Amino acid sequence: MSEVAPILVVHRDAEFAARVLHGLRERGREARACHSLAEALAQAPFDLLICDVSLRDNGACGLLQTLELRSIGPVVVTARELDLPACLKALRAGVRDVYLESSDLTELYASVDRLTPKPVLPSPVAADRLLVVDRADLENHGNALRELLGYLITRGFAGASRARIASATAEVLENVTRHAYLDGDGSFRLEATLRGRQLTVEISDDGVGFDAQSIDVALAHANGDSGLCRARALAEDLKTFNRPEGGARVVLDFRATSLLFADERGIDLSELDYLDPATSRRVLASLRDAGADVGFHLSPALAVCVGRLLSASRPIERPVAELWS
Repeated sequence: MSEVAPILVVHRDAEFAARVLHGLRERGREARACHSLAEALAQAPFDLLICDVSLRDNGACGLLQTLELRSIGPVVVTARELDLPACLKALRAGVRDVYLESSDLTELYASVDRLTPKPVLPSPVAADRLLVVDRADLENHGNALRELLGYLITRGFAGASRARIASATAEVLENVTRHAYLDGDGSFRLEATLRGRQLTVEISDDGVGFDAQSIDVALAHANGDSGLCRARALAEDLKTFNRPEGGARVVLDFRATSLLFADERGIDLSELDYLDPATSRRVLASLRDAGADVGFHLSPALAVCVGRLLSASRPIERPVAELWS
């Protein structure tokens, strides 16, 4: 378990839990899902427990009282419907807040801010870094981009985030090859630094440096013809610098997105690279249930995987039909 006490979410509605987790992580919180109160108790202590236990269940209320008596962490209960007796029962069990579920999670996040410590900003010393130094040419640029993509995959970056980060970086690397070295021979340095979900990619060289005025003009008249203009469009921010010791430095800032999104129409899985076993079981169970009202947004590659999974327990003559259904 992490040294930082997390926020635990126990909820029977997987879509609601996914929305809550996504929102908490966007706010810099460490949040995890648990399948039951017993599992949450095993992970104690925690900063906060968000759960949807039935307040009519005496056993569940007793377990909430156990959590309160042990001072393991505050508890917030969510419910689709509430009445005064239920609220009083929850408060007697030690619940700090009762939240009525709706499409707006603002009140729930306000409870989180009120009941938990502020998230600690990551220390620059503890930042996660990738460093690549090589000769500036197309082959080595390709190798550096593959290293960057591998780094992003292992850190859980979604496909759309990886695509724009690598595309913007490729534009800057090409700029190094085309403009940094008049004799065509030199090196580049690529450093990616991850702090929380903020990524900075810095590309530097030992070449002729930037003409600051021409760069400002190019960026002010962005029309897609300039590689730096295209890179700026793909990043949250782009800055250019001339290095005191010679050469140039370009700094790109990105904000990562989470992998799962849920809305009233279904769950977006299109950013996933693969289906973990739990997600596979959930998707298959939903698709086999004719009355299920949960939809899944899949990438073409994942749709093929789901088609093959659906055909696994059916006659061999049907796989093609399943793949194209």
